[in-house]
Amino acid sequence: MDTNILGLLMIGNWTIYEMRKMIETNFTSISSSSLGSMQTAIKKLLEMECITFSEHVENGVNKKVYSITTAGKRKFFSNISAPMKYKEKNMELNKFFFLGFLEKEAQITSLDSYIKELYQELAMLQKIQESVGDSTQFDEEYLVMLQQYGAEPEILNPDNGKTPLEVIEQIAQYQLATLHLGLAKIKFEISWFEEFRESLHNNKEVPQ
Repeated sequence: MDTNILGLLMIGNWTIYEMRKMIETNFTSISSSSLGSMQTAIKKLLEMECITFSEHVENGVNKKVYSITTAGKRKFFSNISAPMKYKEKNMELNKFFFLGFLEKEAQITSLDSYIKELYQELAMLQKIQESVGDSTQFDEEYLVMLQQYGAEPEILNPDNGKTPLEVIEQIAQYQLATLHLGLAKIKFEISWFEEFRESLHNNKEVPQ
């Protein structure tokens, strides 16, 4: 959660509710959008002086708008520079692990329910794909929008020899690839569980 919040604040300055909406819309397959989890992470990042905030009143509502600090940038780049570790712990699969304790009819009912959940997740990811498209090309208008949101100099004024548009396109390439990975994984899981369910239903040897 820390990295997600810091990454969003590299792109712009946001309220917690705006960040939660972006996570719900774009990160749902890799991050929780629990307001409680976000509040805990924000509290920790504030204590570490990795983020700060300003307050203003809008339509009679007091709003806190968060932004990243120099310390926050160091932590963000340290986090994303560390080698990725494989973490694929779906705690719901403990039910599958022990499913053999149930009778066959209950096993099939459970599998049908999970396959339905997988299709719902697939539909959600496909909806995101439709909304963002497959292009990683951006224009000057997009740069102006990022300036208005308060994107950090590392994006708007890079010192690595790249133009701002090249930096944005590089960032977008990996964000789009993450979406494609999520789609590929969910499609594989649907295929595997449907084959398993069919084998169980027909009393065939289940797939390995």
